[in-house]
Amino acid sequence: MGGSERTKDGVGIVVSGAEKVIQQANPWDALGHQAVEDFILLFDQRAFVAAAQVAAAAKTQVSRENRKREFSVLEQLAKAFDTWDRFDHQASRAEFNRVEKAANDLRAVLGSTKTDRVLDGVARFTKHLGQLCDASPPSRHHVMDLLTNAQRRKEESRIDDAVARLYRAIEAAAQVALKELHEIGSTEKVPLNRVPASLQSEWESKAKDGVVALGLQDAYALLASLNDPWGEKFREAGFNDTKSPLTARNRSILAHGFDRVSERIFDKLWTTALALADIKEADLPSFLALDNKRSSDK
Repeated sequence: MGGSERTKDGVGIVVSGAEKVIQQANPWDALGHQAVEDFILLFDQRAFVAAAQVAAAAKTQVSRENRKREFSVLEQLAKAFDTWDRFDHQASRAEFNRVEKAANDLRAVLGSTKTDRVLDGVARFTKHLGQLCDASPPSRHHVMDLLTNAQRRKEESRIDDAVARLYRAIEAAAQVALKELHEIGSTEKVPLNRVPASLQSEWESKAKDGVVALGLQDAYALLASLNDPWGEKFREAGFNDTKSPLTARNRSILAHGFDRVSERIFDKLWTTALALADIKEADLPSFLALDNKRSSDK
């Protein structure tokens, strides 16, 4: 607020009745660079919730519509990875689709080089998530997703979380083999008459209404009794004895005990999980980084 006339020879206060509104540019429209830098730093640390919050806050500060759209697409990008990390694959796929549609706004805020890398990654991630969402579980895509999630938890030094995901990936690999190679669609309800005689008598006592529910060990035991090579791989990995790394997982605070799982246990389970799932580490999708120096996406 200014005025066309002031007291004290023009240096005092505005004379009543001479007030005038002075329009000024919002400095945030031009000076939102720090928010972008903060977003990139948090994003590359995989602090996706915090990154999305930075973008959302900046969006409320700017007044120009183009700047609002720029921070909006950053927010969508962070949300895409956050929802994926929380296994909400449908929501992640939808957010990635929004990012692709706002490519021009992304290019305006990140520049051409970063944006080209992001969009290349988004196209691959969208394909992976599409396969995952369209597949009937359990599937190879679900196993891959569990493995990549475990890998990210390991990189964050959250070893107990990582091992919990590896355990599920190893179990899922058995479920996929039973489904795809032996037409046993669910380990929750396995018809006892589909179980070889060598196991029928052992499992008869826990069967109900002619079906039996199988845990990880039993699923691989069934594969072995069906002369499936995955059952033999499980046995060769030493998962049937008391020194199995699965025992250390069971003692984890996230399973049935109060022990902390070591990186050595993770490494053993990681190598075995890849072998049991017949997946190469290089084939796993990894999250991208916006700073090219930290980028390891593939």
